[in-house]
Amino acid sequence: MLHENELRRMLAANDVAKLFGISTRTLWRWVSSGRIMRPLTIGETKRWDRQKLEEWIESGCPAIER
Repeated sequence: MLHENELRRMLAANDVAKLFGISTRTLWRWVSSGRIMRPLTIGETKRWDRQKLEEWIESGCPAIER
């Protein structure tokens, strides 16, 4: 189980889509194609770790290895 401060740093799909200025549908296409990292599954929800996502962006959004 995640602690409260860990949950605060998790981003939902709509938050990640807003960050990139894209639709959630485009975000899921990016996930499927490997253009962006896959989210973590917490129960039945999908969330991205804000810190890891920011580090990935700062490193120039390199290709995701599958």
